[in-house]
Amino acid sequence: MNLLYIVILGFALFFAIQLINRLAVLIPGDSRWRSLLLRSLPLAEFVVWLTYVFWAASVVFDALPYHGIVQSAMALVLVVALGWYVLRDFLNGVLLKSESGIKKGQLVKTSFVSGKIVAMGYRTLLIETEKGDKVRIPYSKLAETIISTPPQKGQSHSHMLRFAISKESNPRMLREKVSKALLNMPWIIAWEELTVNFVHDEQGPFGLKVKFSVIKGEHALLVEQKLRELLEID
Repeated sequence: MNLLYIVILGFALFFAIQLINRLAVLIPGDSRWRSLLLRSLPLAEFVVWLTYVFWAASVVFDALPYHGIVQSAMALVLVVALGWYVLRDFLNGVLLKSESGIKKGQLVKTSFVSGKIVAMGYRTLLIETEKGDKVRIPYSKLAETIISTPPQKGQSHSHMLRFAISKESNPRMLREKVSKALLNMPWIIAWEELTVNFVHDEQGPFGLKVKFSVIKGEHALLVEQKLRELLEID
């Protein structure tokens, strides 16, 4: 019978929490207390389910001789899991700040997001992209990827290349192909002007004009080589 009560209470808690979450979203306005309420609901839900699990375990194992051991083991697992979840981001943040020297206002580029650092917390890094979107990233996520820091303004080198191509080429597909290839090259500075356009002069062949900026002048030769291979130009 106790097991039946536990199951019924579990379903009741589930539906009650879902109802509260939906009602909270329907609260009109955009006040500070509404935002605080919405942000507090996940934590409150976690506490409720945690209390329910420990209560259910107490009821189920109450008659057993190792009742205390089970509760102690559950508490230990919970403490270790929460401690690791919090500390891994904190420790990765300390190592990242000390080794890479990243700081607020700096431009960074990773494999999944690029932009300016607008805030550095204890566990997360807040990055604002070129589109104005703000992305909060745990330090443990950044520890698994490569972070590149572009040069400061005035330290880059701008270049323009032109390639003769066939008139039968699909302009849209070719432009997307070249643009994607450029953004994936480690020498390209994505924050500065990067254009891929088709040109046609009466005195010259149908061509593709590419303008980009690189960290060092000699990197332009590497970019040109890669684009020639991509376009299959000798």
